[in-house]
Formats: sequence, C-alpha cells, structure tokens
Amino acid sequence: MNRRLILILGWWAAVLLGAAADLAWHYPQLPASMAVHFDAAGVPDRWSPKSEFLTTWILMTLLLGGLFAGLRVLVRFLPADYINMPRREYWLAPERAATTRAEVGDVVLALGGVILASIGALNHVILRANLMERPDLGLWPWGIMAMTLVAMAVLLLKTMRRYFRSP
Repeated sequence: MNRRLILILGWWAAVLLGAAADLAWHYPQLPASMAVHFDAAGVPDRWSPKSEFLTTWILMTLLLGGLFAGLRVLVRFLPADYINMPRREYWLAPERAATTRAEVGDVVLALGGVILASIGALNHVILRANLMERPDLGLWPWGIMAMTLVAMAVLLLKTMRRYFRSP
C-alpha cells in the first residue's frame, strides 16, 4: 500500500469516526421529532423521528462510501476509452497504465473523502440546530458547500496539472 493511499484511508477513517462520534454524542439529546430538511434560508420544512434520521445517516454513509470505494476499483478495469484525461495515450500506455489507474483511483477516493467530510459537517449543523428551541441552520451550509467546492477544485486542478505534462 502506498503512502498516498494510507493518507487517504486515514482521512476517511478520521471523517467517519468523527461523524459517528458526533452523532453518538448528540443523539441522546435530540428531540423525538427533529427537523431533517431545511429550505434555502435554513428554516426547517420537514420533520421526522430521530430514528429515521439515524437510519438515513447510516444508509447514506454506507452508500456513498461504497460508491467511491467501488469507483476506485472500477477505474482499474475500465477500458481506456472510458477514462477522460489529458494525454490519455501517454498516461495509459501499457508501461504506465497500472500506476496511472492507481493514481486516478486514489483521486476518486480522495474526492469521496471530501464529500463524506462535507456531509458529516452538514449533519453536525443539523444536529446542533435540533438542540435549539427553534431549529435554524443559519449560513453554515453555504460555508460548508463553499469549502467543499474549493477542496474539490484544488484536488482536481492539482491532478489535472500533473496529467497535462508528460515527462
């Protein structure tokens, strides 16, 4: 296992453990019926039992985690024509294909980690809002989404920069 993959998996572990600990900490304090959906202004517009929130959180985390882990594996087996990248012929030449596919798979996994962190942060804001007398998200979701987009852009631009040049 390479160093990059170890760092990405460490990031995933930290994000998932942090989100699970956050949920475990707040869950006993939550009201039986909690706000689970909010409009663009951060005002609740859908309520459900807290057990439904927990079930949705677990399923969403498993599905997204599985999706990105599966995509990482899929990149190794996709025909080269299905991989859209600069200088594909060079980077997917037989002598470089395995390394390139592993690197692209790691980028997919890193993007998944960013998205899981974003969802964990949004869930934290939802949990905290439900501890208020009148739940309100404020501007937090917009800030979280902005940080997510910046993190994704940096990761993708760094990756594209690497593949636009050929040694």
